[in-house]
Amino acid sequence: MPYNLVRLGTETRINTTKEGAQFAPLFSEVTVLADGRVVATWTGNGTQLGQEDDFGVFQQVFGPSGNKIGGEIRVNTTSTGEEFWDGVTFDLSDGKWATTWTSTDPVSGLSNNFLQIFDANGRVGGEVQVNTADGVGSSVQSTTLPGGDFVLTWHGQSTQPGQEDTSGIFYQRFHADGTKVGGETRVNTSTDGDQLPFTLTQLGNGFAVMWRGSGTQPGQADDTGLFLQLFDEDWTPIGGEILVNTFVTGRFESFSGYTQLSNGGFVITYRASAGATTEAFQQVFDANGTKRGGEIKLPVDTASSSLSPRAYALADGKWMTFWHEGLVLDPRDLYYQVYDANGAKVGGKMPATESTEGEQIRTQILSLKDGGLVLVWRGKGTVAGQDDADGGYFFQRFNAQGAKVGGETRINTSKDGVVENLSLTELPGGQFVAVWAGKSTVSGQEDTKGIFQQIFDANFNRIGGETRVATSVTGDQISPTATASPDGSWYVTWMGNGEVAGQEDPYDDSTGEGGGFFFQHFLLNAAPTAIALKGSIREDAKASAVAGTLSAVDVDKGDTFTYRLIDGAGGDASHPLFKLDGNLIRLKLGSTLDYEKARSHTLHIEVKDSNGGTYVQDVTVTVTNLLEKTPLKLRGTAGNDTLYGELGNDTLSGGAGNDLLAGDLGQDYMATGTGKDIVMFNTRPISANRDKVADFDPRLDSIYLDNAFFPKLGKAGTLQKPVKLNKAFFAYDAPKDANDYLIYNRKTGVLSYDADGSGAGKAVDIAVFTNKAKITLADFFVI
Repeated sequence: MPYNLVRLGTETRINTTKEGAQFAPLFSEVTVLADGRVVATWTGNGTQLGQEDDFGVFQQVFGPSGNKIGGEIRVNTTSTGEEFWDGVTFDLSDGKWATTWTSTDPVSGLSNNFLQIFDANGRVGGEVQVNTADGVGSSVQSTTLPGGDFVLTWHGQSTQPGQEDTSGIFYQRFHADGTKVGGETRVNTSTDGDQLPFTLTQLGNGFAVMWRGSGTQPGQADDTGLFLQLFDEDWTPIGGEILVNTFVTGRFESFSGYTQLSNGGFVITYRASAGATTEAFQQVFDANGTKRGGEIKLPVDTASSSLSPRAYALADGKWMTFWHEGLVLDPRDLYYQVYDANGAKVGGKMPATESTEGEQIRTQILSLKDGGLVLVWRGKGTVAGQDDADGGYFFQRFNAQGAKVGGETRINTSKDGVVENLSLTELPGGQFVAVWAGKSTVSGQEDTKGIFQQIFDANFNRIGGETRVATSVTGDQISPTATASPDGSWYVTWMGNGEVAGQEDPYDDSTGEGGGFFFQHFLLNAAPTAIALKGSIREDAKASAVAGTLSAVDVDKGDTFTYRLIDGAGGDASHPLFKLDGNLIRLKLGSTLDYEKARSHTLHIEVKDSNGGTYVQDVTVTVTNLLEKTPLKLRGTAGNDTLYGELGNDTLSGGAGNDLLAGDLGQDYMATGTGKDIVMFNTRPISANRDKVADFDPRLDSIYLDNAFFPKLGKAGTLQKPVKLNKAFFAYDAPKDANDYLIYNRKTGVLSYDADGSGAGKAVDIAVFTNKAKITLADFFVI
């Protein structure tokens, strides 16, 4: 399917203030709300009237089209002391959103987490301190609940009765308006030593909190163990905390990741260090949190250390685990192992990359809708045609059983200079966008250090080529991220040196200040794939009458379309009879139609969608007949023809081919010609409709009678599947009994219809066969 990449609007600077430094996680952070609005959040120096803050948290809201809504907002109310953006912004119901941040008191050095709710009119209530006791050690993680409430989780200390902990993990539930539901609750049971770091994840319909800490409960004792607490979808604890790792004296555990499996269970991967050796392990759990077997050691060479183990789900409860392997100070390679649902190895340990020179650094793995996954890494490519001496980004697809699909593919086209900060984001339409910072030497895309992107379809085929995102080419543009919007578009945000007119935000290398946050809105537009025409036009239509309504087939939602008549070279054209009026085809002034001369007319039309995608197709305008009393003379071709008369005394000549002739009203003359022809009688049998038939050949030709006008002839078929005439209803020369409805006079060649079948009433002549053909019962069919 052809696509075109559309820039929606122009490159936009997010921050209004250009004085001092502006920072954010990964240097850029945007949240797309359910209604399509975008909230950009950062930390920086505010100098706008009413927004002054040496180091505050700021936001700017944008509409779905990228237009600014209102001005820059300072999120934190308190502007004295140090305000440090280290939280999250997340969507709530009814157009609201929430932002959390961490504030550090410059005197006491204590940090606390805060929350502020916003809606379209601004703040909802005031800022709320999330934690009760002063002193937190990590930023907030958030989860939203089905009823609109949300839960915030953090690491810190507590002095609340029953919750005392100098270094624990806590959570607090909130209503959507920001009011607290109950008090803060400690996740960990053990309070001996530090419980850090922690990770909050979605697990099935519920949640899991995992951390490293000291266990003192019976059966949970571990000085540096990995612990897990499960919660249901309402954040009610499920059972008690679980020791994940197998305790070994002197072994230092480090949590790595968790994976939800397709059979409802999950896998937790972790590292264990003992002296200079680091090993990687995994533990499988049932859906209810029960261990399935013991810990599984990854197949790492004895002399090597393993880093960053991570499992990913496959079909049928299987999974595959990736890890880096090598000596601590030497380059590391990337490996994987597939496991079945019982934790048994499927095949052996395999290298994940074909390239083996230098270090292969896993950067991202995405699960695909087909049950497979795609691995992304940074390294030196050594495969012919994929080599990248300075280090590039590559991907490798795997199917739902963990087998490689195709070979590894380099993402970045340019191989001059180092690329960095690549991230891969799935779009609502199933495509993927990769964004990164680096140097481009592609013609028309040159940039010393710019922001680039490459789009892939659902099967990871390239859509178009590498594209430079940032318009500015002066200075460095760094740390891009891509955020998908529900409407299928996406935003690329980055930190950089703005040099575009009206967007200037220069970075001062001597002071380390300046530079702004920018975004560009994109849409991957699919071109229309078909044009449909609904309607027809009568042959007696007057000027401006509508001949049909055009519509386009397009997978994109919300596209609008324009149509134009074109010539074979794609230029504007005109039609002698018709013109376009929006999506309507109208008859031109002074134009007339004649059904008998042309029953249809072809127009060459181009449709263009609102984002520039085009498609060209011929459409056919159908002319409908106006029955006329003026006698017609219709002659067939050498092919198979269908000739219909009208209200006058018409002449129909079939000629060669297998033809169908139907005279309609009037006393018509029908000459079958050669071929296997059909003479059809589909009007009321009266003397005014008595026809003449010439050239009828009983060996080849047939007679069809319409049951609607000859009701006594029994069961009706169709034109495609006619029914043979019942022999009881046919007689030669004169009726013999009460059901002889159809009579053929062999002497005169007259075919007549006797409605009473007995001859009591006068029969009506249907037609006379001028050659007095030797017609038999086998020649008649009812439709």
